[in-house]
Amino acid sequence: MPVAVLNVRPTRQRSLNRVRMDNRNRELALNSIGERVLLYAPRDEPRHGYFATAMLADVAPDMTQRRFMFLILDDVVHFTRCVSLEALAAPLESRAYRENGSLDFSYFSPNIRALLPEDQRAAAALASQNCAMDGFDMPTAPPLRHLDGPAPLRRAKDTILRNVRLRWSVLQAYGTACAVCGDDNSIHAIGAHEVEVCHLRALAHGGPDELTNAMPMCRTHHWFYDRGGFTLADAGGIILSSLAPASLRRQLHGRQAARFPNAVQAWPRAEHLRFHREHVFLG
Repeated sequence: MPVAVLNVRPTRQRSLNRVRMDNRNRELALNSIGERVLLYAPRDEPRHGYFATAMLADVAPDMTQRRFMFLILDDVVHFTRCVSLEALAAPLESRAYRENGSLDFSYFSPNIRALLPEDQRAAAALASQNCAMDGFDMPTAPPLRHLDGPAPLRRAKDTILRNVRLRWSVLQAYGTACAVCGDDNSIHAIGAHEVEVCHLRALAHGGPDELTNAMPMCRTHHWFYDRGGFTLADAGGIILSSLAPASLRRQLHGRQAARFPNAVQAWPRAEHLRFHREHVFLG
């Protein structure tokens, strides 16, 4: 069932799959990854009210204006009609109402708002009623069964959330260009960045999931680093393996060192780089 409400202005969006909004409530957005959300068109839209649900798949920073973020939506299911506040049979966002029952419209100004448990149930009922009318009824998934330990779904979401938080930190510290070759294959207008988070000492080798063990690399150089095609000195110097193919040598010709972030406290820790040189690098 929906856990939050997003203010979305369909007339101003290129696509409902990527919604740009201010990042004041970034923590709520991050915590809602992997959950369904309810989409609400504010009153300045020609058709306003609750109009769809979607799965919140990812959250990415807008690197052109740091006070904004992109919410990546998947499985958008439109209602058969916009349901305005006045058309609700019962309050859906209960905190929006004053004690006398009148609406406090200032409540709707945040671009993402958490739903209370009772509001989540009301949101699920609203979605079910309005999607079933058009043949898009959303069946309730059966609960996951497990014998011991945390549920697999919980573990998966924790992993996704951890990865998103680390990527956010890496992009804020380094920017969106590959720290090794310098290429920036981003589409900034939609918050899409090709660089991946490379763990300098792999998690499988006991490396921590934190900024000082991470660096943004394009897919090609992330692949080569993980397989020991090159390594880095403590100060970032690029050291090519004797087995490095000609293509890698051409790509890194003239590149003497990887780019470190401006903030010294975010620099890669020497012990992680040393581990890679001693245990992964092909020499």
